[in-house]
Amino acid sequence: MSITWKNRNKKTVVQLLEQGTPHSIKAAKENTEKLIRYHWDFYYELAAQRNQYHSQLLEAVRKSVKTNLEIKNWQRALAYRYSLHPLCTKGSIAFIGGRFNAGEDINAEISNSNALYLAVDKDTALQEHLSQSATNNLLSAREIALTTPNSETIVSISGNLDSYIDLSDETSLKYVIEIIKNFTISKRLTDLAKELGSETPTVVKSAKALHASLLAPNWTVAPSNYDVPANSQIFGSLVREAGIQGILYPSKFTSKNCLAIFPENLQGTDAYISLDGELPLDNILRELNKHTWKMSELSYDEINQVRSSDRVN
Repeated sequence: MSITWKNRNKKTVVQLLEQGTPHSIKAAKENTEKLIRYHWDFYYELAAQRNQYHSQLLEAVRKSVKTNLEIKNWQRALAYRYSLHPLCTKGSIAFIGGRFNAGEDINAEISNSNALYLAVDKDTALQEHLSQSATNNLLSAREIALTTPNSETIVSISGNLDSYIDLSDETSLKYVIEIIKNFTISKRLTDLAKELGSETPTVVKSAKALHASLLAPNWTVAPSNYDVPANSQIFGSLVREAGIQGILYPSKFTSKNCLAIFPENLQGTDAYISLDGELPLDNILRELNKHTWKMSELSYDEINQVRSSDRVN
């Protein structure tokens, strides 16, 4: 199928939209379905082994913890619609989610989780917020962030976390890799990959390889194309379940520090994050802590409804 039109120089332009016989189109569709099933089989094969060693993995993550991370004037970029609630994490579960948390549009069998993302400066925050799915090879991530016409909000945040995983140091994964490196791939899955012309499936065997996997620039491919969580999202789920409050990691754009925070793990601690400066309205939530963390999962309107209900009661 093609379309034809005259350009401004009055030359005929023909654009091919689709080419192939009904048989080849059907074959391509079947191959795509096989590829998606393959990625699901790959995910489930490793998920079964993660479940088998679940308690050991959680313990390994906890052994990797660093303590007392001071956050001073870090930056958070978010969509303008959240400007009255900058500490809202609803946006983090939209579509496929963020690097370290799975979103609502990943297969329903995968539980999503909320996270709040910060960066050490405005430049990094904007690029991380606006350029994750950029496909324009002619512009840099910074240029894409600066030329995006959407309204955005940037706020300054300070606080302190009691516990975090530091991915600026690959040795922080040494305990986790000791468990993962013993995982195996079935011959059936290897044969299926060969049949599809895909790379041979492997299991990471070193902290360096695991580190590279968690910080992969193209982390969005698996959740976007195959409806399965990225390795970094699986790792983030383990960190959250282990009760750890955040993950410190380098930006794929600037290499400067970014932070994924799991607000639910502020419970039972003195850790907190707080908006800096004067608030435009008195009823804007300023701080997330052990008492207010749940508010991060609500919208501005929902928070006001809760407050109104509390006043009535």
